[in-house]
Amino acid sequence: MSFIISVTPGAAVDLRGFTNDATVQVSSSSDSTVSGSLQGSFDGVTWFDVNVPLSGTYGSSLSYAGSTPSKYPTPALHFRYVKANVSGAGALSANVCIGQLSSFSVASLSSATVTGAGTSTDLLGITRDVTLQVKAVGTSSVNVILEGSLDGTNWFQASAANPGYGATPSSSINSPGSTPPPYMRFVRANLTQISGGGSVTANLLIGSVS
Repeated sequence: MSFIISVTPGAAVDLRGFTNDATVQVSSSSDSTVSGSLQGSFDGVTWFDVNVPLSGTYGSSLSYAGSTPSKYPTPALHFRYVKANVSGAGALSANVCIGQLSSFSVASLSSATVTGAGTSTDLLGITRDVTLQVKAVGTSSVNVILEGSLDGTNWFQASAANPGYGATPSSSINSPGSTPPPYMRFVRANLTQISGGGSVTANLLIGSVS
């Protein structure tokens, strides 16, 4: 299912489903410098860029268009909520084309304060398309990895090398940790390091299951 929605710049839209396939078009009533990006979120609260941030002169003579996945390697990050986080002179308007809705999210770590594996999920099928979103609150340094398993007992690292989470309130990483990504039936987040107090929440977005 594909569709186009007209969005107010800066306002969040709940897609009521998940996608990693979107194009944003931004126009201004007069030629001016426009900056910002298309942003996505799992929960409508914590946001991340899903395309390369724009900066240039757009308006009556030229509109800006940006698509996923231009910020991150394929597969692109998934999101349920979307907004055109843009600013500039003149009256701005934005349209977002959603190429396809799919997927679902599950919680693995909920306000965790000590290291250890989070709740695992049996997908009742096989996937290699998973996005990990981490939100760290009040910490100085955090490492979280995405783990997968075929039997629910023996686990392997499925994400790329640990990103460092700390002052950045939200970060996302999608598999693969290898090329091609590994197949997984069971998935979980594993908090391998936390310092400075605080807590960590991690959600997993499952792109497709077969």
